[in-house]
Amino acid sequence: MDNLTIGFLTHTITYLLQVATLELTINNTPNLTFLDLSRNKFVSKIPSSLGSLLHLTSLDLSNNSFFGEIPFSFGNLSNLISLNLFDNNFEGKLPSSLGNLSYLKFLDLSVNNIVGEIPSSLGNLSHLSFFYLHFNNFSGNIPSSLGNISHLTSLTLSFNYFVGEIPSSLGNLSYLKNLILSHNSFVGEIPPSFGSLSHLAFLDVESNNLSGSFPLELLNLTKLSILFLSNNRFSGNLPSSFNNTLDFSNTSPSSKLRELYIDNNNFIGPIPITIFQSVSLVRVHLGNNHLSGKLSEIFFNGSNLRSLHLGHNQLVGKLPRSLSSCSSLERNFLKGKPFRTDIGDRSYDQDSLALMNKGLKMNGHIPSSLANLTTLESLDLSNNKLSGQIPPSLGDLTSLSNITVSHNQLVGPIPQSRQFQTQDASSFEDNMGLCGRPLSITCGDIDTEITEEPETEEEEEEEKAVLSWTAAVIGLAPGVIFGLIIGTIVTLQKPQWLM
Repeated sequence: MDNLTIGFLTHTITYLLQVATLELTINNTPNLTFLDLSRNKFVSKIPSSLGSLLHLTSLDLSNNSFFGEIPFSFGNLSNLISLNLFDNNFEGKLPSSLGNLSYLKFLDLSVNNIVGEIPSSLGNLSHLSFFYLHFNNFSGNIPSSLGNISHLTSLTLSFNYFVGEIPSSLGNLSYLKNLILSHNSFVGEIPPSFGSLSHLAFLDVESNNLSGSFPLELLNLTKLSILFLSNNRFSGNLPSSFNNTLDFSNTSPSSKLRELYIDNNNFIGPIPITIFQSVSLVRVHLGNNHLSGKLSEIFFNGSNLRSLHLGHNQLVGKLPRSLSSCSSLERNFLKGKPFRTDIGDRSYDQDSLALMNKGLKMNGHIPSSLANLTTLESLDLSNNKLSGQIPPSLGDLTSLSNITVSHNQLVGPIPQSRQFQTQDASSFEDNMGLCGRPLSITCGDIDTEITEEPETEEEEEEEKAVLSWTAAVIGLAPGVIFGLIIGTIVTLQKPQWLM
């Protein structure tokens, strides 16, 4: 190790998967500027002598099994620009000496076992742009001094044990683009100062104990692309306008809002039509609130909508016919049984459309207009009171691979197209009037494929909007949200200036 060079470290030490320990002769490498030991299997404490490499500008120990406390001597690395300790087993408290690293731009301490509060001295890191502490055991309040990190663009503190109110000083971070505070125990309201975060694109405060009305100040953020307010205690009506000039969807040409998650709160009243006026929306989750009233024909701009969750509210009326305009929806579940998810067993794989009951069963015919959802992959209409025949036009959906209509009151032959014939018989069970393959019940002497009969004008109207419903969910499970958060974090951990 006496002749250690930058090239040797970069190409030789990295990815030594069988190496468990490593000794560095620090005295013989005083001018070392770049040390990368990432993605190995090192299992040891970090020697405090590493803090003697005063010329280091980049130190990467990520993806190993280093343990023990982060050496206080790291505060001596005054030229350090990047410090990456991601995914190790570091424990103990964070040394306040890290606040001395005045040139630091990138700091990743995520996925460790660090405890205690964030030292207020980290507010001195005036050049810091990327700051990640997620998946640790931090506790206490967020120090207001973090609002002094004027160049910060990404801050992630999720999956810790932080308490108290979110400091209003974070509203001073005028360059902030990504702020992730989810899965903590924050209380109070979102600070009004957040309305000044003009560059904010991603805000996630999901799964806390936040309360108050919908934070109107966020409607000023024209660059906001993804907003997570789910699993909190927000209440009151959703705003239909702001200052009588800016509507909820912020449909100005500069609007970037693509994903809105406000499910699992206590919002009441009608769903504002303006939410769906933006053609840029891809996912909207409003489920598990106390929203009421009828859902109007609001989906005509929904050509990009892939995920809509309206379930477990007090909505009434019929299924809007404009829903057939949502040509990008990929999965369709019209289930009678409650939509269940398990935060501890998360999935990452599907967008979905789900229309679900809450107490009452959906009734009427299966609308043939569902055949307009040409990207549909899965259709689940089980556990309702649907009647009539299965529309043969659903067999034209070439991407449809899963169909379930069990436990209804359907009659007539099952369509004989490939999409239906590849299903298991259990997908059609408990419909006393259904017959034909894959069921063992034959339709008379032979299995025949039905054709759609001409409809009267009244029946045609019913076909377009026939399913009575009390709740609707078109959406991703919370696991997908979780997957999105983690995917975003991983993306953020590779800033361009480090490439």
